Amino acid sequence: MLKSLVLPASATVCAAALVPAVYAQTASVAPPSGWTTEQSASGVTVYTPSDLKAGEVFKVAIFEPVPLAGKSLEEWLRAFAGPVGGKAGSLTAPLQVTSAQGKVIAGSGTYAGPSGAILGAMFFGISTDADRVYAMRVLSTTEGSLLKRYKVPLKTLQDGMSERAIRKTARAGTTPARRTRTATRASRPAAEVKRYPHVTAPGKGVPSGQIAGILHSTKIAFAGTAANAESEVYLLLKDGTLHKGLPVAPDQLDVASSRRAEPDAWGRWRWAKPGVSVQVALPGESGGFKTADSGILVKPGKSGQRLQGRFGTGSSSSYAFGAGSFRLWGVTFTSDGRFLKDSRGGASGADAIPGTGQVSVNTTYDDNGSYTSASGSGVAVGAGKKRTQKGDRAGTYAINGYVLTLRYDNGQVARLPFFFLDNDLDNLWFEDALLGMDEKKG
Repeated sequence: MLKSLVLPASATVCAAALVPAVYAQTASVAPPSGWTTEQSASGVTVYTPSDLKAGEVFKVAIFEPVPLAGKSLEEWLRAFAGPVGGKAGSLTAPLQVTSAQGKVIAGSGTYAGPSGAILGAMFFGISTDADRVYAMRVLSTTEGSLLKRYKVPLKTLQDGMSERAIRKTARAGTTPARRTRTATRASRPAAEVKRYPHVTAPGKGVPSGQIAGILHSTKIAFAGTAANAESEVYLLLKDGTLHKGLPVAPDQLDVASSRRAEPDAWGRWRWAKPGVSVQVALPGESGGFKTADSGILVKPGKSGQRLQGRFGTGSSSSYAFGAGSFRLWGVTFTSDGRFLKDSRGGASGADAIPGTGQVSVNTTYDDNGSYTSASGSGVAVGAGKKRTQKGDRAGTYAINGYVLTLRYDNGQVARLPFFFLDNDLDNLWFEDALLGMDEKKG
């Protein structure tokens, strides 16, 4: 929360310095009764109550959608709020992120102005498509009393911005680029999602005769109150060195380039019990050789091997006030050499500007599209998007040792690292995750 601020009349100059030059124009969100609006050339709409007293500042700015540019909501908000500094228009201290749940985020801070003036600031952002953020900023003096005075109109503006975000997303729903980031990642070949730079042509990387084995270990990680099992994989070479991670198929790993560019990914290994258990030592970790947690030496596939069944996994996060997310995904292999990937999930979040109430945002998606809804005081809107199938989920597969080759129906080809966890063949490595058989076909 912001502290109450009592400022001199010069604070009005500070507010002007923080708001772009404006001119009268149609507001992006309808103004509350008795409020004035001005809009800048860049589309920032500033709302001001008409009954402010001398020396009081209360300005609500609603911005045109801002690209996330690959940032998380928190990264975006910190960049959006600006740097800390002594100049007018700079934060006087690092921004406080008061809440970051699902698709919404809120923060607070104080800005410096001319003649030592200070203004309190609050931020609210909502992102419904993982590409853009709809943002609101409140600049205020005597924060406590003004927030109480303008609680109802502020809530009206917040709800109006949230409704606009949902409706804009609905109109953009026919554009493939507006698919949610999670759904897009689930539908693309792994080679598209993560381009690892230290790669050779197939067969020019680590020869199979130099591989002592691949070690898989498991650790538990928490996302809020939800616990998820996370994998760690080590490529063990016969010269006693190891590479942490399996970013590409071993026969495409450019060892020389990798050692030069990412020395922290390379360590040493030794047998704890020959052929059974392994100890590893990594740069930057004290204590020398350590036995890997739940370490298992995995099994390569056989050349031309066929599978029959669905293998899947999932993850979830859970936070306070009902916010969280989940993702379930997998792949079905059939004995005729075909595969089909699937994915579904969702996220929910709730947040509010202090004293104005709550906005809830929920998103669900599967391979056929997605649906997003938002609700708040007096607002309940939703939008759905259908996904056009483009042959990027299905195709043919080929197993050869530690390599899985996928040939998609749209013509794309992906070569992935691959292994079975053990001789039962019920768990396998696919697109950087350990998948377990949950449905046997045929």
